[in-house]
Amino acid sequence: MKIGPIKYFAKEHSCDKNCPLDYEQFGKYVEYAAKKGSKTAQVHMEIWKYMNEALEAFKKNDSAKVVQALSKAIRLNPQIVQIPNLYIRMIEARVKEYPNELDAIICQIQVDAHDAECKVKRHFIDKAFKLFPGDKCLAVMLCKYYYNSDYPKLALEHVEMALKRHPRSLPLLFWHICILYTHQPLTQKLINALQAFLAAAPEDHPNVPACHYYKAEYYAGMENMQKLVESFADGLAAEKKQLPCFLPYEFGGKRSMVAYYNMAIEKINNRQRSVLKEEYSQESRKVDPKGKYLISQNRGIIKTHLKDYGSSTSFSNIGSKTNISSNPSTWPSFKNITLKDMDLSKEKIYKNFVLEAQIID
Repeated sequence: MKIGPIKYFAKEHSCDKNCPLDYEQFGKYVEYAAKKGSKTAQVHMEIWKYMNEALEAFKKNDSAKVVQALSKAIRLNPQIVQIPNLYIRMIEARVKEYPNELDAIICQIQVDAHDAECKVKRHFIDKAFKLFPGDKCLAVMLCKYYYNSDYPKLALEHVEMALKRHPRSLPLLFWHICILYTHQPLTQKLINALQAFLAAAPEDHPNVPACHYYKAEYYAGMENMQKLVESFADGLAAEKKQLPCFLPYEFGGKRSMVAYYNMAIEKINNRQRSVLKEEYSQESRKVDPKGKYLISQNRGIIKTHLKDYGSSTSFSNIGSKTNISSNPSTWPSFKNITLKDMDLSKEKIYKNFVLEAQIID
C-alpha cells in the first residue's frame, strides 16, 4: 500500500482529545509509522484519506460519494470511525431515497451506534443483513448490536457463522473473544479465540494488549499464577508497541488485574523462595562441619563392626530371635514410621514399617 502525506485534514472532522483520529495531534506520528511499514498506521492513513474525500463530496452536495467514502472508512475500523454531525441529515435523506443502498445503510447504522440517545433498531439492521448476508462490515455491526443488546446466545451463533465466511476478519475475531468472555465460566474456547486473533493481528494492533489481559483473567480463574503473570506482562509489553493515538491504553478490567498480578508474583516468589531454601538446606548439610563429622563417625563405627564381626552378622543377635519371612507383605500394607516413633533404647525389629530417608552425601 502506497502511503503519502495528508496535507490537510478537515477541522469539521475534529474530535475529542482522546479520539484516535485527531489528525492535528497524531497525524505526523501515524504517518511516520506507516512509512516504516506499520499495517495499523497504514489503515489509519487510509481512513483519514476517505474522510477527506467525504468532505470534498459534501461540499459538492454529492450524497452518493459522501456515503461511499464514509462507508469505506467505516469498513477499515468501525470501532473508531465516527460520523461527523454535518453529514447526518444527508445520510438520513439518502437512506429514505435509497433504502437498499449498502453504503447508505452502513453509514446510518454507524450514526445510530455512536448516538448515546439513539438505539439501533433491530429490524433495520436485521433487514440490512438479510439483504447483504455476505457483507463483512454488516456482520461486524450485527455482532456489536447483539452484544450491546444482551443477546449472548444469539451473538455467539452469529459471530461463529460470520467467521465461517470471513475467518481472517480481525473485527470478527475480536468480537468472538468479547462475546465468549460474556459466557461464564470461561473455557479453553476463549483461549483458542485469543490465539487465533493474536496469530492474525499485527503486533501494534489496538486490540492486542486487551487479548493478553483477557488471557490473564482466564488464568486467574484457573489459579494458574505463572500463566497469569506471563499474560499480564505480555499485555504491558504490547501497550509499548501501540501507536500514540491509542494511548493511554484503556482496558476495563486492567485495574483489578494489577492486584491479581501482584498477588500472583508474590505467590510465585514465595514458592521459589521455598524451593531455593530447601535446596540450600540440602547443600548446606553437605558442607556443614559438624554434620560431616557425625557422618564420618557413623561410618567409622560401621566399618569397625564389619571388620570385627563380618558382613554376615547383625549388630546384635536379635536377628536369630525373630523369624523374618523371605516373602514380605505387599507394599501398600507397609506403614510409615519416623525416628521419633522408634524406641532407640531397645533392640527391636519394626516389621512392615517404612522409614523414609534421604542420602545427602
